[in-house]
Amino acid sequence: MTSLWDNIKKGLMDSAKMAKEGAHVAAEKAEELGKKSKIMIDISNIKRKIEKDFTELGGKVYHLMQEEDVKDCSGNEEVQALMKSIKDHEEELDRKHKEMDDISVAIKAEQEARRQKEEEAKAAEITPDEEPKQEEKSDEKAGDDAKE
Repeated sequence: MTSLWDNIKKGLMDSAKMAKEGAHVAAEKAEELGKKSKIMIDISNIKRKIEKDFTELGGKVYHLMQEEDVKDCSGNEEVQALMKSIKDHEEELDRKHKEMDDISVAIKAEQEARRQKEEEAKAAEITPDEEPKQEEKSDEKAGDDAKE
């Protein structure tokens, strides 16, 4: 029979273990949010660059067509440079979105591996009192059989 003190110790140990697990989960979430926040800032900056280039492109095309009476702006070097810049920024934006997805997948895989490892460790834990009793009973029975 367990004593009051044993029950208190077990309760404290369980509470400490749960607090440790909670802190671990909080740290994982903080790490994930930190990585994702950085990428979200990068995405926002890229979008601003694209908007800036579109604004500049629109102004340039308007100027060429209205002020210089150019009918086809596609051959203009400045227009081409702005279009290339927009395309490059869009590709960078796609890479950042993929990076965001990759982080989510990687973090979920890490968390699942960690949980699986913890479950395996819990399953491997055998209370010291249970296992030897079974062996002792087997040894006693074998001894009784030998006596007969």
